[in-house]
Amino acid sequence: MTLCLLEWLVFYNKVDKIKLINVEIDEITHKWHKLLFPNCVKKLNKNILDIIDSKSNLSDKLFYLNFCGLQGQGPDIIERLHKISYHNASFISFSTR
Repeated sequence: MTLCLLEWLVFYNKVDKIKLINVEIDEITHKWHKLLFPNCVKKLNKNILDIIDSKSNLSDKLFYLNFCGLQGQGPDIIERLHKISYHNASFISFSTR
């Protein structure tokens, strides 16, 4: 998804108009993202839900959340995801491995 978005931004000369941040909780996957994505994408090795919880203004954000494993996220994950989807345009996908 992120690479498709980047391709679109390059095609329409809009790369400098949007700030892309890739947040990954898994260290190995984070290392892969650092190799895969160009420098215009900020890459963070953190839990996206913790970052979202720390932000007071989410109204100008678009979230694409792709969870490959929800284990260990805690019992309040539904409430945390609701906070995102209530205030923002969001795409959420997940799988349970």
